[in-house]
Amino acid sequence: MRWISEPDKGIYDAMNKGIGMATGDVVGFLNSDDFYTTNDTLLTMVRTFNENGKLDAVYGDIHYVNDYDLKTCVRYYSSKCFRRWLMRLGFMPAHPSFYCRRSVYERYGKFDTRYKVAADFECLLRLIYINRIKTQYIPMDFVTMRTGGKSTSGIASHKQILRDHQLAFKRNGVYSNVLLEFLRYGYKLYEIIELKIHKR
Repeated sequence: MRWISEPDKGIYDAMNKGIGMATGDVVGFLNSDDFYTTNDTLLTMVRTFNENGKLDAVYGDIHYVNDYDLKTCVRYYSSKCFRRWLMRLGFMPAHPSFYCRRSVYERYGKFDTRYKVAADFECLLRLIYINRIKTQYIPMDFVTMRTGGKSTSGIASHKQILRDHQLAFKRNGVYSNVLLEFLRYGYKLYEIIELKIHKR
C-alpha cells in the first residue's frame, strides 16, 4: 500500500493523481468514508477480469447509509438496468463500483477537473458512451457509501450536477436536455419506494 497526503485541487485532481501513480492493470476508487460491503468484493472483480481478457471495465451496485447508522440501507443504487444509451438521460453505473483498466484512462483521458461535482459522469460518458469501451455488470453490492458527500448534499448539489451534465453533453457532442434528465429522478424515487416496501 502506498499512502500519499498532499495539497490538491479537489476530489478529481486527487483521483487523477491516483491514476497517475497506479501501477496495477485495473484502477478503482474507494472514497475516504466508504467501505467494501463484503470481503470478497475485490476477489470477485479480479476473477471477472481474468475470465474475460477483453473486458475494459466492470461495475456493480452500491448502497447508501447514514453516518450514525451504518447497518441500515437508506438507498440501494443498482446498476443492473444501466444501458449505454441511458447516459443521455443522466444515468451512469455507480461510480464507486466502477473498476477500469489503467490503459483505458491512458488512452481516453482521466477526470476533467473543470467539473465541480460530476466529473465522474463526464468521464464515464467519454469512456462508455463516446468510446464504447467493453463493460460488464457484476450483480453484487460492492460498496457501502455514507450520505452527505459532495454529490448527495442537498438541492444545491443536484442543481450543480445538472449543470455539469449539460456541459458534459455539450462538450462531448451528445444531445440531451434538462427535461430528459429529470426522468432519472423518477427512477431514484422508485428505488427509494422499492427499498421501503422490502423493509416491511
